[in-house]
Amino acid sequence: MGIRQTGHAGPGGTSILAEVSRSSPSRPWSLLLTVFVASAVVADSLGQDPLGQDALEHFENHVRPVFVEHCVKCHGGETPKGGLSLDTAIGIRRGAMGVPIVLAGDVDASPLIEAIRHDDPLFAMPPSGKLPDDAIAALERWVEMGAVFPDDHQVEASDLVPWNLVPPAELPAAILERADSEGNGAQRDWIDVALEARLEAAGIEPSPPASKESWLRRVTFDLSGLPPTPEEWRAYMATDGDRASRAAVVDRLLASPAHAERWARRWLDLVRYAESRAHEFDYSIPNAFQYRDYVIRAFEADVPYDRFITELLAGDLVTEPRLDPTGAFDESILGTGAWFLGEAVHSPVELRADQCGRIAHQVEVLSKSVLAMGVACARCHDHKFDPISAEDYHAFAGFALSTGARQMRFETDRQNRALASELHAFLEEIQPRSTAAVASALEAEAEGLATLLVRQAGAVENGALDRRELTWSELLRRDTEGAAGSPVTWFLDPPTLEPDSEGQGASPPFVRTLVDFGQLEEHRWITNGPGFGPGPLAPGAIVLDLEDDDRAGAGATAGAVAVVRSIVREGSAVAHPLWNGLQLRSDAMGSSGGSMDWQQAGRTILSPTFESEHGRVAYLVRGQARVLMVVDGYRMVAGPLHAGVIASIDTGDGWAWIEQNVPTAAGQRAHLEWTAQGDEAFEIVRLVDLAPEGPLPVLAAEQDWWSDAAASGDLDWSTPEARADWLENAVRDASRLVRSGGVPGRSLSDGERAMLLNLADDLVRHHPLVRDRIADALGGEAVRIADLRDRRALVSGLAPAAIDLDGRDERVLQRGDWRAPGAAAPRRAPSALRTSEEPLSVDGEGSGRLEFARALLESPSKTLQRVWVNRLWQALFTVGLVSTPDDFGAMGSKPSHPEILDQLALDFERDGWSTRRILRRLALSEAYARSTDPSETCRERDPENVLLSRMHVRRLEAEEIRDGMLAASEELDPARFGPSIPVHLSDFMSGRGRPRESGPLDGARRRSIYLEIRRNFPNPFLTAFDWPTPATCRGRRSSSNVPAQALALLNDPFVEDRARYLGEGFVKDQGDAAAEPPEETPRLETLWIRVLGRRPDGGERESALAYLDASSDAREAWVDLAHVLFNVKDFLFLR
Repeated sequence: MGIRQTGHAGPGGTSILAEVSRSSPSRPWSLLLTVFVASAVVADSLGQDPLGQDALEHFENHVRPVFVEHCVKCHGGETPKGGLSLDTAIGIRRGAMGVPIVLAGDVDASPLIEAIRHDDPLFAMPPSGKLPDDAIAALERWVEMGAVFPDDHQVEASDLVPWNLVPPAELPAAILERADSEGNGAQRDWIDVALEARLEAAGIEPSPPASKESWLRRVTFDLSGLPPTPEEWRAYMATDGDRASRAAVVDRLLASPAHAERWARRWLDLVRYAESRAHEFDYSIPNAFQYRDYVIRAFEADVPYDRFITELLAGDLVTEPRLDPTGAFDESILGTGAWFLGEAVHSPVELRADQCGRIAHQVEVLSKSVLAMGVACARCHDHKFDPISAEDYHAFAGFALSTGARQMRFETDRQNRALASELHAFLEEIQPRSTAAVASALEAEAEGLATLLVRQAGAVENGALDRRELTWSELLRRDTEGAAGSPVTWFLDPPTLEPDSEGQGASPPFVRTLVDFGQLEEHRWITNGPGFGPGPLAPGAIVLDLEDDDRAGAGATAGAVAVVRSIVREGSAVAHPLWNGLQLRSDAMGSSGGSMDWQQAGRTILSPTFESEHGRVAYLVRGQARVLMVVDGYRMVAGPLHAGVIASIDTGDGWAWIEQNVPTAAGQRAHLEWTAQGDEAFEIVRLVDLAPEGPLPVLAAEQDWWSDAAASGDLDWSTPEARADWLENAVRDASRLVRSGGVPGRSLSDGERAMLLNLADDLVRHHPLVRDRIADALGGEAVRIADLRDRRALVSGLAPAAIDLDGRDERVLQRGDWRAPGAAAPRRAPSALRTSEEPLSVDGEGSGRLEFARALLESPSKTLQRVWVNRLWQALFTVGLVSTPDDFGAMGSKPSHPEILDQLALDFERDGWSTRRILRRLALSEAYARSTDPSETCRERDPENVLLSRMHVRRLEAEEIRDGMLAASEELDPARFGPSIPVHLSDFMSGRGRPRESGPLDGARRRSIYLEIRRNFPNPFLTAFDWPTPATCRGRRSSSNVPAQALALLNDPFVEDRARYLGEGFVKDQGDAAAEPPEETPRLETLWIRVLGRRPDGGERESALAYLDASSDAREAWVDLAHVLFNVKDFLFLR
């Protein structure tokens, strides 16, 4: 393929004519040249300063502070000295005793400048000494710029409060009255009146309305990110283009799925959305696409912005969650996924340093996207320019510190948690019946047990065992290695009963209990999924479940029977077997790789946050589980450096203390997460802190009882007969304990109580006859348990989400150094957002994120409202009212039209925080409908168009270019939602972490929002057109002009394929024969409308027809013509 490029290269780096020669180098391209030169577009050089804006900003930033600090103390107030008042515009104009002190534009002739220069000692000001040189220079520059004074209010110290923190003011009544009078109350919007007033004051004539074609293409791309279809184009062209016709178009676009997808992409820029972590291996962020889909659905539903922000910050904590359109799942909690879309290091050396970096990134993204404030800039010291202190930063960071990350079964969590609560209540309801059934079964088994035990020894030798004897023979001879040991086994292998004079039977004195799961308060009961139910189970609680009934001739419920899975020996957290078998939907990603190779969602419980003195802990558990110790929020486990944070445990049927030693956790904040595995119940009693070395705690409380019994001499286990008598009595006592909570006639120690419950638990779990008796007694309950089982939702997708941890305040780190912590900074909103002495702090337990969201939304400064309406304005007018949308502070720009920004913010809140209503209002404004061609007065007085006398020319964004090509060629797949299309990997995209499989070149012809975003392997075509790197909040994309863009449009296989598909579509029904000229015109018109949103003009039509007529290959001619149109500026730019 040969390439020749001619014509003027304009914005976007593309030429007027991109000449692509495939098979015939001598094609008559010159016939098209003049046409496309005529259609070139000159883009704006977008600036930030309107007429006089520099002077106003100079006054606010440099002059006003001089007046406040050095002048108004004497020359202000009710009785200013010398009659000179410098705190009002009137006073400055009036001067001293009627003599002007400032001559605008004439520095040397202004008495004020003469006085501050101390040229005449008699009139030198201030009399106490000359002003600093920079202050004098500031005043001189102010006079030179016209001595602009912004308004007539008092100049006080309070005026130095940043504009974005001052409550918004209502629009002057005159503007609103003018809007009503000129528009008859309906057609004229106050926005246009306010803009027009500024233009009139500046003597600038607004541009006329844009053509209907230009407006339609502009509004369609702005609101949907796609071009108008030929059908939509013709329908609008058939109208007279009045406001009603435009309103119909806007309403259609706002209601379209394409609108939600376009605006979701704008939001994703703000929260640095990506689907991988970057760093060395670019590990995936599991199921990140679910957050993207959540955002699309939110914009489609026009979720009120205050609700949307509440869900962003605390969607997991709202009392009334917002449900998806089908009512199946909680949408609100998905909003918190944005917290966890950042980069991550898989093996950081210093976990605390890594956590501080991640939290700083979260604070940066959230504060910029929502508040347009650089809170993270105060991480090391107070902000140099904005009223943000280091304490403000660390108070904000405390919310992130108190928030954990998880993958949650969002589609079924709500249903299954309700079912788990129902199960919990059911077990409590039938506790009297279940305890009676268990007690009766144990009591029946105690009858004649001692005689049976003595006799069965001889029967074994003779081989004459009945079923009961055979059962006991098997129970007595079980292998109990690794378990705490059941009292049943003591008949053949009794423990040594010796007085423990050194106290070795008790827990070592250095053990510190970190968590007692039986005593956890509700706010500290933290689970991911329904597995552990809504709270702990008390000692003696009976866990019922179903089991297949394989007994011959059994009289219980056919098919399944109610069985006891366990009897709780101490208050504990229990993962109920009802939740075995949870499955993932086929598109759910269970793990991001590395060492976290199990699925946590559904059956996981988290300990409260703790600090281990030495990083060595132990927990008393029974069953099978996978364990993760989260130290300083670190979860991205890969490689051997921190392998100790992961454990796999299986204690079988017995209880055991499990040690986990993680030296890097010493003195750091940490918590443990246990995920139940296997088919049986998993139980956790307590978590303790250990010394660096030494024994584990005792295995069970029975050992305390052994020691006491040995010391008292009450037990005689010297003979089989004595042990048989003891075991029979123990089974009987266990029956009484289960039935009534005690043994009549005597007091039980904790150790003996635990021993008896352990014995009862062992028998109901492993003695067939006992289990049969219980099943017969509880036959009616099997139906209810089966009903609970049938209502489980086992299959679900996963999504990233927040989980509320213990509330922990971050310490103020001196100079940002994690090794130099200072005093704690109580969690609260930034102090600058409050207007009273109330600290906007959080109350109660947990992270406090919900209170934080409320504090931000209720701030009198209306910061959130201003920031969001400014982003909406920018999206339609190219430049925001504040041209630095992510920074409303001193380093950013001040609003070009503060009165419009304020009124929009107030209207936005009053109108229900509806994004769609504001967009509709802006899209139907007269200003939005203007041409991009500047008037003469605009060229002279406002060349950068800050006062908005015309519309800005805007280059399409990367996704709009790609999606526009797919739409023009009618290939765009309208499928929505679901896993992202893998990135297409070229031969040049190599390196560690390279995905194993490449996606299709055309992205399965889906919209760009559905393409996978991998930080280390971005889409090359989108990147060429300034697609933003997902590293931080990006409220405004760059718009560069580089050769790579022209080359991409000329040579990229994606573009070539779209051009071929588009061009061939015009000849597919006619073969390769050249079409007759009379049939070309309507097809050319359709091609122009699809690609450029307008008809070809006379010269374009003539040149194109001549080119097609001269071509020997009609198919290739149409393909090349389509390719050329993709390269012209009328495709790339909105005019």
